[in-house]
Amino acid sequence: MPLPATQLQPGMVLLLQGDDEALGALFTRAPLVPVREENALETDEASEELRTVEAVVEDGSPLVGQSAESAALQSRHNVKLLAISRVGERLRRRLQKAQMQPGDLIMLQGAEGMLAEALGELGVLPLAERSVTVGDRRLRYGPIVILAIAMALVAAKVLTIAVAFLTAAFLMVAIGSLTMREAYGALEPEVLILIGALTPLSEAVQHSGGTALIAGALSSVVASWTPLLVLGGMMAVAMACSPFLHNAPTVLVLAPLGVLIAQRLQLNPDAFLMAVATGAGCDFVTPIGHQCNTLVRGPGGYRFGDYVRLGAPLSLLVLFAGTPLIAYFWL
Repeated sequence: MPLPATQLQPGMVLLLQGDDEALGALFTRAPLVPVREENALETDEASEELRTVEAVVEDGSPLVGQSAESAALQSRHNVKLLAISRVGERLRRRLQKAQMQPGDLIMLQGAEGMLAEALGELGVLPLAERSVTVGDRRLRYGPIVILAIAMALVAAKVLTIAVAFLTAAFLMVAIGSLTMREAYGALEPEVLILIGALTPLSEAVQHSGGTALIAGALSSVVASWTPLLVLGGMMAVAMACSPFLHNAPTVLVLAPLGVLIAQRLQLNPDAFLMAVATGAGCDFVTPIGHQCNTLVRGPGGYRFGDYVRLGAPLSLLVLFAGTPLIAYFWL
């Protein structure tokens, strides 16, 4: 048990206790190296990922009364013991020497393809899967540097937006800041299908002359309006469409229309594109317009009407403050 005045020295082995998120944050900030990190786990393929799971030691498990060292977890089962939690008792022994008991909550790391078989052989019951970051020593500043370089290259017109940010995504996976599982998990299949379905529709409307027809009709209606009012109207239309189309498809449909209206009125199209993008990303009046709105509904106990009461004033604020700002910088 270290005293408050104990000075840490290189090579000391620490046994840490705490919430997994707090411990994960500590590993990212402090120069700590997990014990036995140099003993790499075997994988069937070079690209196979390591997974970390929580499990409960059941009665009759071969681990009962055994330690990770005596059970030879890594040499026999190709898994590492990362943590042990025991109700009502604080462990003071090295993890490799701590004897496990029924009901212990343990954290194991292993190759994705071998982990399920190892859990069955060890007689432990895996808990519901959740993200565990203990001992995760990813690069803290790597993604920031990559993103900054990608934005600089786009601003300097060295690379297109698609090439720059797709390359940035690949680099984040390559340096280990993002796993392939996390990368695939971040994809939203519903949105991708919606974008894929509406992209040819947007192209068809443009090439068939439908966009020009609609833009011409609208231009004649708003010809007597001030440019600021036309710009605000475009943003309001994008806000209204976003709950039904999602923000990305809304931009796909309305952006060509905004450009043509701007050209017919002899205004800068950039301002109208910014108005469409801002309006499409600012749906605050429904829980379905954006995934962030949906995520907070359950934990916050919100009803549908709550979004209107708080979101309507916020939408008006964006509309009345954003329109003159966009006009000032782009129009």
